[in-house]
Amino acid sequence: MAELILILSVGVLGWIAYTIAGDLWAAPFVPTPLDEVEKILEMMQIPKGKTFWDLGSGDGRLVIEAARKYGAAATGFEIHPGLVWWSRIRAAILKLKNAKFVRRNFFREDAGTADYIYFYLYPRAGLKLGQKFENECRPGTVIVSKTFAISGWERKLVKTEEIDGRRYNFYKS
Repeated sequence: MAELILILSVGVLGWIAYTIAGDLWAAPFVPTPLDEVEKILEMMQIPKGKTFWDLGSGDGRLVIEAARKYGAAATGFEIHPGLVWWSRIRAAILKLKNAKFVRRNFFREDAGTADYIYFYLYPRAGLKLGQKFENECRPGTVIVSKTFAISGWERKLVKTEEIDGRRYNFYKS
């Protein structure tokens, strides 16, 4: 019995440490309200078959809707294993073959393969992403940042929209 308690305790402490590390680097899990998800995707106007990335996809709601409603080849990048697991289950239940969830650090992925990118992360992550997008994204890639602007991308800002009092910045590389 003591061994089981020790194993469970180590597991819980590991989970907490992993969650805190993610919160400190990029952002905590803050789910986007479902009505906002629909409005964001409508404004992005993703054509069927185009590649959509959600950086820090949380429970996968944007990826699932982009795949389900718009036919996008949608990928969610998330470092929290529980959220990746949950997202994969939801996509499997909905039989979405074009929705994929990966437990990876998106800073190590080639952004040049994405047509549309969405993120809601801390400004310091956005600063690093701005440099990454500058180096990797193809011309015409649509990038949407919730709340925080991408530092140094002022000239690439296409529009700013408000949804329920929250700001969304639309950029084109």
